[in-house]
Amino acid sequence: MNAAITDIVPWEDRTRAWGLSYWAMNLGWTFGLAIGGLLAARSFTALFLADAATTLVFAAIVARRVPETRPPGTHAHSPLAGLARVFADGPFVVFLLLHLVALIVFVQFQLAAPIDMNAHGVGPGTFAALLSVNGLGVVILQPLAGPALARHDGARLLAPRRCSSARASA
Repeated sequence: MNAAITDIVPWEDRTRAWGLSYWAMNLGWTFGLAIGGLLAARSFTALFLADAATTLVFAAIVARRVPETRPPGTHAHSPLAGLARVFADGPFVVFLLLHLVALIVFVQFQLAAPIDMNAHGVGPGTFAALLSVNGLGVVILQPLAGPALARHDGARLLAPRRCSSARASA
């Protein structure tokens, strides 16, 4: 999806396109968790079958209705050649490894939180509703925060002030 945005959306509109994409994913996360929680509270088999069915339906939609977005004349590498190019880029490999470590730490809540909440009598429906609050917060707050943040330099929003001022003096 991000590659399709890069291929299709003009440079000046990409930030907005990625923001809308992020917003839509959180909208799906919010409602998906709520519906999934209701299904899980009744039957995990029903949840599994519903997930499998929707995955197949959306795969069929993508296969039939979403065209190739790669710009004409772009050379496509084989998957192994593409991986070789990625892993030959040392700084990017370091970034990937750091991201992997952060992701492993971040997703621990997906294992520990449901176990702990279940031990405290919180069922799957309530657990899903609690998780969906995060997505609901993004859905409500992102349209409000976006215009306010757009007035600031994106690089300064991503890097701590101390880091950017140290780089400027170097």
